[in-house]
Amino acid sequence: MQADPARWGCRSRRQFGLYPAKLVMERKKARAAEENVRLICDDALTEVFRRLPARTLASCRLVCKSWMSVLLDPHFIHEHLSRGQQKLLLFANDRVNDKALAMVLADEKESMYQLSRPMASQSMFVHNSCNGIMCLGDNTGAVELLNPTTGESLVLPMPMYTAGSSQFSSCNWHCLGFCPGTKEHKVVHFYQGAHIDSSQVCCEIYTIGSRAWRQVGNFYGSPTDRGVHVNGTVYYLTKFRYVASSRINCLNLESEKFSSMMLPPRKSYGGHCSLAELEGKLCLLVVDGAVEDPPRTMEILMLNSDDNQRWTLQYNLSLPWLMPSCYFTPKHTLFHEGKIWVQLLARGLYCYDPSSKSEEMKIAWTEFDFPFSTHTFIESIVPLHKDYFMKLSCQNDSSRCSCSCGCRKITANTVAAAEEITADTVAAALAAKQRDEHATSISEQNRNKDVDVQQELGPLQLPTFISS
Repeated sequence: MQADPARWGCRSRRQFGLYPAKLVMERKKARAAEENVRLICDDALTEVFRRLPARTLASCRLVCKSWMSVLLDPHFIHEHLSRGQQKLLLFANDRVNDKALAMVLADEKESMYQLSRPMASQSMFVHNSCNGIMCLGDNTGAVELLNPTTGESLVLPMPMYTAGSSQFSSCNWHCLGFCPGTKEHKVVHFYQGAHIDSSQVCCEIYTIGSRAWRQVGNFYGSPTDRGVHVNGTVYYLTKFRYVASSRINCLNLESEKFSSMMLPPRKSYGGHCSLAELEGKLCLLVVDGAVEDPPRTMEILMLNSDDNQRWTLQYNLSLPWLMPSCYFTPKHTLFHEGKIWVQLLARGLYCYDPSSKSEEMKIAWTEFDFPFSTHTFIESIVPLHKDYFMKLSCQNDSSRCSCSCGCRKITANTVAAAEEITADTVAAALAAKQRDEHATSISEQNRNKDVDVQQELGPLQLPTFISS
């Protein structure tokens, strides 16, 4: 069988890429257009993901690898977290059924999370919550992070000081915080010095994604209560001889340095005071009045600026007629939908509406048959594995990360382009995909034909020249 010379020429052009320049340019333009359409479609999908709740996104991560890649991008997670709404989380230990319960109370559906005990001890409790991650502890000194939205957990290395802690301990407690500048999550551990009666307090820090705890230093002034994390800083009250001489110690999580500020000037600090986070700012809760002489009042002072240390009186509430245990100022206070939620007793949750004329708080929840604790909470899809935290720590404000993680920051132009997507654009993307599949199919068919021709012709024989 003789070979067709024209066919051999086509084979050579296909094999060695000898196409006309015009055809090459057209193919490059087509590929660039298809790539732009694909990017716009991906950005449109990302914009849709932004508007979905965290519980839905936790399930979407299991659909395919491309969706998981988008939902695990640190910039997307941080952007979605900034849109989240702060809610009230009730945490309780059901020792009869050997399980832990976490209920999102300030929610339309009042979602209930049934958590398996990651620790062997039944005295598990919540230190605090940050970015949707709960910092859990027990009486052995172990620390574990848990995201109830995704169900992921991470056990931290044992701290240097492993003495047992408790839910109400003010001299041995942990606090989970987030550094906005470095994008790092850190756990701070405060514990008392060598002597029990000493006012010396030691501090160690664990950066999520690292290997071990680091000793920060020692300082004086025993905490009167557990601290509170607000915008990258851990605040706590120090105990001195007189309440009026007490100070607020501040630990900056980014610089890991301490500072202090005085309590706001006030006529009297005759009752009890503690710190809380309200509307993203530091607040001082002050209870006045004698225990035997109700009604008592609670003032909520809000810190406007750390530099100027200016405090503003936001609310003045009348506490209900309770047992003497209400002498302890409620720490867990949440501002949600124009209302203030306060836990006063182990089983009682009260709600105050500033828009009402009355200054009294009303009982809001009494259905738990066992003690519970309240915490501020934001549902998030922050994954709890070290690879994510290592990627998060190397992010910067540029459009693309300087490391090799390949992450891409979604800019305002990307969102604007995604909002302009129409049905015609999506149809064009589908048509481009079909053209690509059709071209691949034709290329495969031509490749098979070339193999058949080569088998029919056999090996190529070159002419021999005989010298005279």
